[in-house]
Amino acid sequence: MAHTLRKYLSCRGSALFMVLSTMTALMICCMAMYFSVVSSRSTQYATFNQQQSYQSAVSISDTLIGGLNDGSLSEFGTLLSGLTNPGDSVTTGSNGFEAFGKTGGIESTEDYDTQLGAYTVTATRLEDETVNGVTRKTYDVVVTTSVNGVKEARHTIVYAPVEAKEAPPAPTQIFAATGYVPNDVFLTRGAYETDVFFDNEKTVVKAYTDGAMKVNGDLSTGGSLVSNGYLGIDPYVNKLLTYAIRGDYISNFNNPLILPTINGEKSTVMIGGDAHFNGGGGISNSNVYINGNLYINSFIDLDSSNYFVNGTVYVDGVWANLSKVRCSNAVKLGNDGGINGVSPGSWDDSVASQGFMTRAQMLEELDRRTATNIYYKWIIDDDQIPGLNNPSKEVTIKFSKSQSNPKPTFKLTYSDCSATKVSDTEYKGKGFVIRDVVYEPSADDWMPYRTYTVLIDTGDDPDNTVTLRVKPNKDLDITEGNETFAWKPDALAWDESVNIIVKGKGSVVIDVPKGVTYQDSNMQMMMHYGWFVLGGGTETTLDNGAVVYDPRPIQNGNMAELYRGFVHTDCHDGDGCVYSEKDTSTACSICGTTKKEIDCTIHGRLSDYCPSCQPEYSGDHAGECVNHVGKTEIDNFLASHPDYKARMTEDGELIYPNTSIFLISSDESADIRLSIKANGETIMLNALFGYVYAPYMTFKAFGDSSGGGFIRLMGGMTVSDYIIEQNMSIVGCWPDKMPTDLMSTESKGSELPNFGNHSSWKVKLH
Repeated sequence: MAHTLRKYLSCRGSALFMVLSTMTALMICCMAMYFSVVSSRSTQYATFNQQQSYQSAVSISDTLIGGLNDGSLSEFGTLLSGLTNPGDSVTTGSNGFEAFGKTGGIESTEDYDTQLGAYTVTATRLEDETVNGVTRKTYDVVVTTSVNGVKEARHTIVYAPVEAKEAPPAPTQIFAATGYVPNDVFLTRGAYETDVFFDNEKTVVKAYTDGAMKVNGDLSTGGSLVSNGYLGIDPYVNKLLTYAIRGDYISNFNNPLILPTINGEKSTVMIGGDAHFNGGGGISNSNVYINGNLYINSFIDLDSSNYFVNGTVYVDGVWANLSKVRCSNAVKLGNDGGINGVSPGSWDDSVASQGFMTRAQMLEELDRRTATNIYYKWIIDDDQIPGLNNPSKEVTIKFSKSQSNPKPTFKLTYSDCSATKVSDTEYKGKGFVIRDVVYEPSADDWMPYRTYTVLIDTGDDPDNTVTLRVKPNKDLDITEGNETFAWKPDALAWDESVNIIVKGKGSVVIDVPKGVTYQDSNMQMMMHYGWFVLGGGTETTLDNGAVVYDPRPIQNGNMAELYRGFVHTDCHDGDGCVYSEKDTSTACSICGTTKKEIDCTIHGRLSDYCPSCQPEYSGDHAGECVNHVGKTEIDNFLASHPDYKARMTEDGELIYPNTSIFLISSDESADIRLSIKANGETIMLNALFGYVYAPYMTFKAFGDSSGGGFIRLMGGMTVSDYIIEQNMSIVGCWPDKMPTDLMSTESKGSELPNFGNHSSWKVKLH
C-alpha cells in the first residue's frame, strides 16, 4: 500500500496509470452497484405486476362463476350456451360482460376495459362429465389478465347447471310411460278411465286376446300402436276422443275401433306413420289422418270415417270403397284387389274450409301430444326432513289391541320442525323417517276392529308438504336381509289391514330410497279423508277416545263407478268454470320471465306457464279442468248426503279431497309394488288415491281376472313402461300440485338421462 502511494505521489508517468486504474475500478464498482439496484427494482416490479395480474385473474374468474351460479351474469350463461359441441371455443374481452356494472361514473361500455383492467375470457366446451350421478355440461374457462405487460392465466373447470326446462302442461301425461327403459308396453285387461300417454317404441293393447280392456279417455303413443283385440269404450263416455299415434298403427283384429260421435261430430285419430288394417279392424266414427301409407288387405269399415292419407293407399286381396278416402299420392292394387266408388282427391289445404285439419295442422297437434317430455330426479334433502341423519328422530309406528291401551291409529301432524314425539301415538313435524311399523301383542287383546290407520294431518295450508322416507323393515324376497318396506306388520292376520288416510289441504311425499322395494298389502287403502267419507268409510270412537277408520264399505261397492263421477271429465259452456291468469313470483328457469298462473273459479290453480317460452298456453283455457277433482260434482253428491258433508267440513269450511299423495323413486332399479307380491301373488282390494313417480320403473299387474269395478289407482302415474294383465280400474285425477310443483331447485337441475334413447326410434314428423 505504501509502495503504491509513493508511485502515486511521484512525478513519473506510472502515477497517471495508477490514477486511471483506480478510477476505472471505482467506476466498475459503481456500475455494478447501479445495475444491481436496477435489477432488484425490476424484479420487484415484475413480481408485483405478476401478483396483481394473478389476483385480478382469480377475482374475475370468481365473479364469473358466481354470476353463473346465481344467475346475475346472464351474459356469461349465454356465452356458454352457444358452445354446443366438445371443442367449440369462444373468446371475449371485458366488454362482453356488461353485468360487471358501470362504476366510477363510467357510462360508456367502451371504457369498461380501462376501469377493470385488460383481460380476456376464453371458454371451451369439453366432453360432458357425470358429477354425483348427474351428467353436466363441462367447460374450461380461462381468464387471462395483463398488468403492465405481465400476463397471468387462470383455468377453471365449470360444470354448468343443467337447464331446468319447463315441462309443458299436457293432459295426456297424467297416466304416462316415459320409455326411459327400452321396454314395450303390454296392456291386456283393465279399464282406464283417463287419458293415457305411452312414450315407448311399441304399445301393444290386447296383447293377449282374453279379458276385457277399455280406454275411456284420449290415448297417445310416442311410438307405434298395435291392437290384437277389441278395445272397448264404455257407453257412458259422452265426449269426443283423440288417438295420437306418432308411429305406425297396426290392427290385427277383425272388429273396428269404434270411437264416440256427438251431434254428428267425429272423434280424431292421427297417425304419424303407416296404418295397417290386417284383420278387418278399421276405425269407425272418426276423422283419420295418416301421414304415411294406408294398407288394406281385409274388409274394413271405410264408410263411417273420413280418411286423409299423405302417402299411398294399397288395396290387396279385397274390394274397397274409397269414396271417403283423400289421398295425396296414389292408389295401388295388389292381387285380386279392387276399388269402387273412387273419388280420392288430394289432402290439401282446402280441407280446412270443410272443418278438417290440414296436414300441417295435424302434424303440429300430433307433435304436441307425443313430444318426449322432461323428467327430473326427485331429490329429498335434509331441509324437507329435518334431522334426516339422526336415528333418534326416526319414527316407529306402533299398533295394539290392548283393551286397557288400544292403539288403532297413529298420527303424524304437520309442524314446521323436526320430528317431535307428542305421545305414544303421535309425532309432529314436516318430515319423518319411518323406521318400522309394528304390532304389540298384549295379554288383554280384544277384537272390536280389524283395521289400523296411519293418519297424516297436512294442515290448512295447501303449500304444506309432509315428507316421509321409508326404511326397509321386511325380507320378502329371496335375498337375505331387509330390503322391503311394508305398512302391514307380520303379526297381523291375513284379513287385517293398515291404511293411510290423509287429512287437510297439503301434500304427502313418500320417498322410497335406492335399494328399497315398496310393497303394498291386501286391503290397504291410501287416500285422502274426503275420498274415505265419499266412499262410505266408517268411524268408530273407542272408550279411550281413539278412532278406528274402516274403509271396508268402500271396498264392497263398485268403486270405479262411484269415484269416476267425482272427476271433472268434460268442460263445456255452462259448467261454471271461469278461467283467469295472474302473475306469480316464480321465474321461468329458461329465460327468467315471470311465470303466469292459470286459475279456475271452481277448481282453483290448474297450472302455470312462461308467456315467453310457452306463448301457446296463453288465452283461452277452456277444457283445462278436465281430470281435476270435480268440486261441482262433489257438491251435487253432498247435497243428498248431508251427514257426509258434516264429516268433511272443518271450522265451517268444506275440505275437498285431493290425490296429492306421492310415492316417488328416481332410482334405476325402482320397485313399487301396488298389484303383486314378490312371489307373483296378486294383491287384493288395495288402492292408491295418489301419484306414483318412478320414471325408470316397470309397473306390473297380472295374475287376476276379476274385480273390474275395483279401483287400483285414482290419480296419476309416471313410470317407464307397463305390463298389465289384470282387471282393475285406473281413474285419472290430477293432484292439486304436480310433481314439478313440489321439486326443489336442485331436483329441477337434475334432468334424468334417457337410457331408452328415444331418438333411435321416434319418428320425426315432416
